[in-house]
Amino acid sequence: MAKKKSVAATIRGSGYWTVPKVEQLARKEGTHALGGGLYLRVRAGREKNWSFRYTSPVTGARRFISLGFYPAVGWLAARDAALRLKQQVKEGVDPADARAAEEAARKLENARGSYTVRQAVRDFYSDHKHEWKEGKTKAQWKSLVENNLTRDTLQTPLAQLQPEVIIRELGLLAQSKYETYKKVRQRLNRSFAAAKSKGLTASNPLAEMEHFNRPSDKPVRPRPSLPWREVPTFMPKMQVGPATMTTRLALEWAILSGSRPIEVRRASWEHIDEENRLWCIPGELMKMDDAEVNGDHKVHLTDRHLAILEMMKIRRGPWHWVFPGQKPTEMMSENVFRPLLERLGYKGRVTTHGFRATLKTWAIDRARYDDRLIEAAIAHKEAEMERSYNRSDYWPHRVILGDDWARYCLTGEQPPKTRLQAID
Repeated sequence: MAKKKSVAATIRGSGYWTVPKVEQLARKEGTHALGGGLYLRVRAGREKNWSFRYTSPVTGARRFISLGFYPAVGWLAARDAALRLKQQVKEGVDPADARAAEEAARKLENARGSYTVRQAVRDFYSDHKHEWKEGKTKAQWKSLVENNLTRDTLQTPLAQLQPEVIIRELGLLAQSKYETYKKVRQRLNRSFAAAKSKGLTASNPLAEMEHFNRPSDKPVRPRPSLPWREVPTFMPKMQVGPATMTTRLALEWAILSGSRPIEVRRASWEHIDEENRLWCIPGELMKMDDAEVNGDHKVHLTDRHLAILEMMKIRRGPWHWVFPGQKPTEMMSENVFRPLLERLGYKGRVTTHGFRATLKTWAIDRARYDDRLIEAAIAHKEAEMERSYNRSDYWPHRVILGDDWARYCLTGEQPPKTRLQAID
C-alpha cells in the first residue's frame, strides 16, 4: 500500500528547495511553482510576491491568497505559511475566508475601542434620516441628544460606558426637563441597540433601565376625548369632513383600532395581513414604554378596516405607507388630524389620541369588558407583577372586542352588557 504523503511533503520534498536555489529562481521572470500550491511570481521592474493557490473546500473554486513580498518574506517563512494554509484546506477551511474573518474581527475590535456615544447617535441618524419627514424633529434629532449630555459622556467609547453613569445623567435630566428626557432616552436606546446589532458594543446600557417617574409637581393631563355616546353621531360627520380622503380614512382607522396617531401614520403595507385580518405593529414603531415591555402589537382588522384598505389601494404606489402624506413617499404630518377635528367643531374638545380613552370608557361602562382585555387591546403596559406571571394576549377575545367597537362606532349597535365580563 502506498504511503500517504504528509502536507509538508507536498512542498517538493521539503528539502528540495534551499535559500540559494530560491534566490536563483527569483532572478528569473515568470510564475514559479514550488509545489503544494506555493508560487513565487517574478516580473521585471516590479516587486516579487509569494502566493498560495488552492481549490476552495467550500465552493470548489480556484483561489489564491497573498503571502507577502520577496525577499521581505523569505523562502522559509513562505514555506511555513503555505504549509499552515494547506492544512486549513485539508481540514475543510477556506484560508481566504478565514483571513477575511480575522481581519473583520480585528477591525471590529479596534472600532469598539474608539466608537463613542456621540458616534452611535450620529450613525443611527445617518442610517434612518431618509425615513423621517422634513421638519423640526428631524433637524434637531442629533442636537437634542448632544445638547443634553455632558461632553465626557458623549466622548466615552460605548463599549466602556457604565450603565450607572448614563442612568444618573438621564435621571438629572428627568428632574428638570421630563419631556426632553423621554426623547433623549428613546433616541439613545435606539442608537445603542443599533450599535449592538453591528457588534460595536456587547450590550445596550439602557436595555434594563427602569423609567424615571414624572416629577410630582408636573401632573399628567389627560388628553381631551369624545364621550362614547357621541361616537355614532361623530363618525358619519367625520367620514365626509373637510379633509382629504386619506386623512379621513386614517383618522377612522385610528378610532377603530384604538391606536396612537403615530402608529397609524407609520402603518406600512408590509405590516398588513389581509388574509388573516391582522395588522402587526413592530415594537420599534410603538411608544417606547410599551414597545420595550410588550414587543410587537397585533390589531384585528374588522370588515371596515378591510374596506378602508381597498380604498387606499387606489393611491398605492412604490411607497410603503398605507396612509401616505402629501408627498406619497413621505409619512403623514404629525398634525394632520387636528385641522379636521377643528373644522368639525371639536377644537379643544377632542384629540385623536383621546379616542383611545373613548374606547376604554365605552368598553367599561357599556359592555363591562375585562380590564386586562382592554389594556391588551390598546397596547398599554401592564403592572410589573402582573406582567411577570401573565403572558396572555387575549387574542380571541380582542377579535370580538374589535368587531363590537367597530359595529358601535358605525351603527350605534351595542353589544350585550355582560360581554366578556370575565376571562377564564
